[in-house]
Amino acid sequence: MIKLPRLLYEYEIASSQGASTVRRNLNITLFNKIKVIIPSLKEQEKIASFLSSVDKKIDLLNQEIEYMEEYKKGLLQKMFIWRVVLCLNVVSYSDFLKLLFVINYIKITN
Repeated sequence: MIKLPRLLYEYEIASSQGASTVRRNLNITLFNKIKVIIPSLKEQEKIASFLSSVDKKIDLLNQEIEYMEEYKKGLLQKMFIWRVVLCLNVVSYSDFLKLLFVINYIKITN
């Protein structure tokens, strides 16, 4: 919160250069006069509720991405098998489709 331009300015006014470039000597009287605006509890609860719903949506989207990546992986494997089988003329296309059906059935029942 102190990174807001107004608060940084007030902090610089309430402090002076300290022993190093990262340390400052704080004038506590001036520092205590800095006004920080905090939303009401009701507004904070609304913000928290909104952010929670955003987090849930992100989680759902991440789950969907994982599912789609697995689905893509399966499709690529099938495509590779199909190309190998057809290029080698091991079986006919219809026999290959039957084989895929059996493989999918085994995966579903396990």
